[in-house]
Amino acid sequence: MFALNQSSQIISNFVLFQVIWFASVLLANHSLWLTLPCLLALFVCSNHKITDLKLCFICALLAFVVDGSLIASGFFILPSPSIFITPLWLLAIWLGFALTLQHSLFWLMKKPALAFLSGCIFGPLTYHAGMQLGAISFGVQTLTINLVLGCIWGFTLLYLSLYLKPKSQTLNKGD
Repeated sequence: MFALNQSSQIISNFVLFQVIWFASVLLANHSLWLTLPCLLALFVCSNHKITDLKLCFICALLAFVVDGSLIASGFFILPSPSIFITPLWLLAIWLGFALTLQHSLFWLMKKPALAFLSGCIFGPLTYHAGMQLGAISFGVQTLTINLVLGCIWGFTLLYLSLYLKPKSQTLNKGD
C-alpha cells in the first residue's frame, strides 16, 4: 500500500465523497456498486478509524431520523419507492459525509460558529441540487423547506463540530 501526503489525502477524500454524492443522486440504489467501494476506500485511508466509526454511527442515525422523518412527513418525495423509509443511496451519502468530517472538512469542524452557518446555507443548497438532478422533490413550499433544512443542517454541523472539538487536538495524530 502506498502512503499519501496530507494534501493528497484531503483531496482524495473530497473527490471520493463527490463520487458518492453524484452517483447516489443520479443512480439511486443502482449506485451501490460504486458507492460501497468508495466508502470502503474512505474508511481504509483514514487515520482516525475509531472516531470515524463513531461518526458513521451518528450520521446513520441522523439519516434514519432526519431524512426518514422528512420522507415520512411528505417534505421529501422520492421518485422511486424504497423498502426502507430512508433509501440506501441516501444512507451512503450520510456515511460518506461522516467520513469527510475529520478529513476534507476538518478545518470546518474546528470552528463551531462557521460550521453552524455553513450548515444553514449549504444544507438546503445540497438538497436543492439533488432536486435539480431528479433525486428528490419537495412536498412543501421552497421557503418552508429552506428554513427546515437550514435549521436541521445548521444544528447538525454545530453538534458534530462540538462533538469533534475535544478531538481536534489529535486530528493530525490519528486515533
